Amino acid sequence: MSWIQVGPHHFDLLNPRPSQISLDQIIPSIFRIPRFLGHTSRPWTVGDHSIAVAKYLEHINAPASTILLGLLHDAHEAFIGDIPSPLKGIMEVGGKPFKEVEAKLQYITESALIPIELYPTSSDREQVAHADLCMLEWERREFLPLCETPWAYPAPSFPFRASEFFTSHTHNHLHFRFRYTQLIQGGPNA
Repeated sequence: MSWIQVGPHHFDLLNPRPSQISLDQIIPSIFRIPRFLGHTSRPWTVGDHSIAVAKYLEHINAPASTILLGLLHDAHEAFIGDIPSPLKGIMEVGGKPFKEVEAKLQYITESALIPIELYPTSSDREQVAHADLCMLEWERREFLPLCETPWAYPAPSFPFRASEFFTSHTHNHLHFRFRYTQLIQGGPNA
């Protein structure tokens, strides 16, 4: 079996279709999925992480297409969860390597949610990959302060503290949707 239940529908992880993907499915899910399997000093979700990556990209004056990709870079995790990187290399789904299934799902999710005029370039992808690693280091400092092992990720110049992200989940859901809408419509400071 390679499908999961998403609302009233079966969602085939090996054959996802853009028509099956919507922001209404993604937002509630990613704000319930914990980062670091929940081993953090405070609750911190994939949705919170996605907003933080987008804020970091805004902070470094990235273009709207890059910020949008940063906001959505983990949207596919609404369907597969936030799997720790060490496991991704050894897992399989339906006989296929997990990373292959994840890459396809990420592509299909982007196809469903990103307008063609904002579709990510290789430069957008490189900036988001770097921002994601920077935020990983920021998250380690903010949420895993007792970590004994240093991580080899770039230390970001990010002027925000984690406490600035702790509002209600409803507020975070609305902020995510609002920022998404601003970015695809080219709104204020998109």
